[in-house]
Amino acid sequence: MICFMVYKHWRDFKMSKVIDLSSKRGKIYIADIDNYNEIEADLYIYCTTYATDVPQGTIHADQLAPSYELYIQKNTWIDKGVFRDRISDFKDRYMQEITTREDYSNAIERLRELLSKGLDIVLFDDCYLGDYCHLQVLKEYLKEIGFRVFSPLNKMYPLKVKR
Repeated sequence: MICFMVYKHWRDFKMSKVIDLSSKRGKIYIADIDNYNEIEADLYIYCTTYATDVPQGTIHADQLAPSYELYIQKNTWIDKGVFRDRISDFKDRYMQEITTREDYSNAIERLRELLSKGLDIVLFDDCYLGDYCHLQVLKEYLKEIGFRVFSPLNKMYPLKVKR
C-alpha cells in the first residue's frame, strides 16, 4: 500500500490521516435512457423525479433529481416553450436544492461510499434535454466536489462499451 501522512498543522501529528493512493476508485457516467445500458458499469441509477416504469436492472433514485415542485415548473416552462430561456433560473434553483436538501447530501455520501469500493456507476434519466438536463448540473457539482464524472457525449473519455 502506498500512503502519505497529511497533517492539519505541522506540529500536530495527532490530527493526521492516512490517504491510501493505491485504493480503487470508481467512476460516474452520465447518460440518458437510450444509451445507459451501453456503458459497462456495476450500478445503473435512474435519476428522475417521477417514474411509472423503472427499467429492469436499474435503481430509481428520486433523491438525485429535482424536487417535485421544480419538476412541475420545468415541465411548465417546456410546455410554454420558454425552458431554454429560463435555464439559468432552473440551474440556480436546482443547485440550491442540491446543496440544501438532506436527501441529496445522503445520496451523495452513498455515491462516495460506492465509488470508494471501486464501483462504476451510471446516472441516467429520460428527459432528452441534453445540455439542459438536470444531470448536467449534477455532473458539474459532482466534479466540483471531487468526483470523477464522464459523459458519453464527451469524446475525450472513451466509454467502456459492453461486448
